[in-house]
Amino acid sequence: EVLKSVDHNAQDALARLALLQDFSEDEASEIFEIDDIKTLIGQCLGFGMFIQRIPGNPVVYRFHSLFREFLLTVLRDRRTAEQVAGLHLKAAEYYMKIGIYGRAAVHLAKCGSSDSAMDLVSRKGFNKYMIGETAQLKLWLDLLPEDMIRDNPVLLLFQAQLLPNSKQPEMVETLKEVLRLSRSKDDVATYYDA
Repeated sequence: EVLKSVDHNAQDALARLALLQDFSEDEASEIFEIDDIKTLIGQCLGFGMFIQRIPGNPVVYRFHSLFREFLLTVLRDRRTAEQVAGLHLKAAEYYMKIGIYGRAAVHLAKCGSSDSAMDLVSRKGFNKYMIGETAQLKLWLDLLPEDMIRDNPVLLLFQAQLLPNSKQPEMVETLKEVLRLSRSKDDVATYYDA
């Protein structure tokens, strides 16, 4: 009944916003390209859309957990699994860009076995590794499905390099697998890195 009080486009925007645990106006408009976010949030607050306004800089909004679950059901009914994965990927890319890596990792993990997620972690992960921010890279790898890492020589190389010194035999075996994978995929750069 509450959701019926807004038009179809607003319902769709609310369903997309439910992918985020909480959000600012800037996040909502940039990640999901919601044009008139101020009006939408005003409608939510005015119609009793089970949204909480959390003061701060910036102001953050959060749906009630049960309403959020309902909106996620609406999203799954209206979008394919691939489209939902694409929305998670957009959120992950946004959070990586602004340096909120924990949130980026959560969205990456929800991308499933998306090639785009692997590419994104490979690109951003290389930069993190080069500047020594390995804790962020480890967090991303820990949240990705194991089979996703096992099929990607670059991610597998990162995983090997992040193993502690006490696990040298595992590191050697992982690097052998990186060599095999990179040879089979004609990835010369990763082969020589390994």
